[in-house]
This record gives sequence, C-alpha cells and structure tokens, in this order.
Amino acid sequence: MKKIDDAKTRIIKVAIEEFVNKGFDGTSISTITKKANTNKAMVNYYFGNKNNLYKEALNYTMNRVGYETRDNPIKTELKNLSIDQVVYYDIYFHLSYVLVDKYESINAKFFTREILKQGENLEALSQKVILSKFEDLLGKVEEGIKQKIFKYSNYKYLLFNIMMNVMFFDYGPILFGNTKYANELFAEEAVKNNFRYFILDLFFKSLSPDPSKGYMPKIDQEIINKIDAYIYKNIKDKG
Repeated sequence: MKKIDDAKTRIIKVAIEEFVNKGFDGTSISTITKKANTNKAMVNYYFGNKNNLYKEALNYTMNRVGYETRDNPIKTELKNLSIDQVVYYDIYFHLSYVLVDKYESINAKFFTREILKQGENLEALSQKVILSKFEDLLGKVEEGIKQKIFKYSNYKYLLFNIMMNVMFFDYGPILFGNTKYANELFAEEAVKNNFRYFILDLFFKSLSPDPSKGYMPKIDQEIINKIDAYIYKNIKDKG
C-alpha cells in the first residue's frame, strides 16, 4: 500500500511543477507520467482526469502552508509578551518561513494563475493563503491599537500591502534577473539580512504613535535564534 501511496504523491509533486511552470493548458499528462515514472492508468485511477489532478495539486500545496502557526516553536514565550512583541515575532516567523519554503512560492504562482483566469479555485486559495493570515495579524494589530501601542491609521491597507509584497517577492528574481540589482536584492544573504528587517521596519514605523522617532519593540535574540533554528531544521532542510 505504501508503494502505491508513494506513487500518488510522486504524481502530485510532478504535476505541481508542471502546472506552476506551464499552466493548466500547457501541462501534459504524458509528461507528468514520464517524469513521475508511472503511467496514465495510475493517473486515471487516482484522479480520473486532468482537472481533478490540478485540484489535488492545488490542495497539496495549500495544505503545506500555514502549518507554521500550528507548530510555532515559541508558543510558550508568546504568552508572556506584550502585543507588539508578539506581532514582531509573528511577522519575523512568517517572513523567515516564506523565504525558505518552496510551497509558499508555488502557492503565489498558483494564485497568480487563478487570478488571471478567474478560476474556480480562487476563493479557496484566497482563504487559505491570504485571508487566514491577514485576519490573524489584523486581530493582533487591533489589540495593539486598543492598548494604544499602535496608532489608528490605515492599518488594514498596511497589512494588505505588506502581505502582497511578501507573497509575490519570488517574482523579483524574474523581473530583475538580468540587471545589476538582482544579486543585491535577491541573493540569499541579501534576502536574509535585508528583506525581513525592511518589512519589520516599515510595519512598526507605519504604526508608531510618532513615526518621526521610529519605533521597534524590545526583542529577545534567543527567541529569534529559536525561530531561525526551527525554520532551517524543519522547513529548509526538508525542502
């Protein structure tokens, strides 16, 4: 049974790569079966047709994202922190996660294709990839506003803008790939050292009661190290 299940997963993973890179119409079942080292009979047995295989591939990627919230390694620490510190670590965790997990990138590309064709899967993808994360962070920001830690000023637009920047960051290397800015903006070290802190700085400066002075909550480097260790052990190393 495990061998059969492995074959199904192998088909799905190859299908994901094909659908993301070539789109639905450009993807061939024959190519998928060849790369997955299987045959059309197995594809038909598990999925019935190409449309069902596409949905399975989409569901597979959607189910991979978001588990960083459930498996958050600093849940205990978060209970004893101020709301601005909680928000900081949440954003840092999510940014770190996005920058190393290939399924976040895949979801962004699936999402783009669904938007362009107004596909039937757009609502489900939006709920899983965008809305759930938006509402989770929104609730924490509004709590910070109640506590007068954050100011009340277009914060929903701020959250939307930041999420879009993060979600579609993977298109940067495509757009800037042959320019002199590519390495500075998108090389791994530049991403690690600059992008996360740019987003965090933008976020807290925008919500600061006094933007001219800037604002950043007090951060414990041990918690940051714990997040980094978790991300690289449980996500990046597993691919």
